[in-house]
Amino acid sequence: MCMGVLACGGTPKEKAEVFYGILQDGGMSAHTHISASDKDMEPTFRKMCALSTVELFIWAHDITGFESPFADQYQTIRDVHEDMREDVFLEAIYGNETKLDNEVWVKKIVETGKYVFNSKDLRKMIFKQCSIEYKL
Repeated sequence: MCMGVLACGGTPKEKAEVFYGILQDGGMSAHTHISASDKDMEPTFRKMCALSTVELFIWAHDITGFESPFADQYQTIRDVHEDMREDVFLEAIYGNETKLDNEVWVKKIVETGKYVFNSKDLRKMIFKQCSIEYKL
């Protein structure tokens, strides 16, 4: 599901609704709000970050022989996922709030967090957080 959200051609709003469904069983029709500390946020966000960076580079190597210029920095890239989630993504979406109504959450994701739905944009944000020059 995470790879689908990253790779599909849907709008940010459509992707936000699918992302919500990944985080909350039953999706938006079953819930009125979503918490910043939702139990599925950490593993889902980590997976999306990994799919956009280290896992993508490993697949490219396995399939095509691509030699990643970042291979010696994979652990640094992995280590920044929590900071990205807490200090960048959740801060932009929730601010000081602990939970948001569904409509507000979707609006904030579309306005300030839609980069999580695009592998290249997410990768650039991760590299910026790591202070690694993005050279692809």
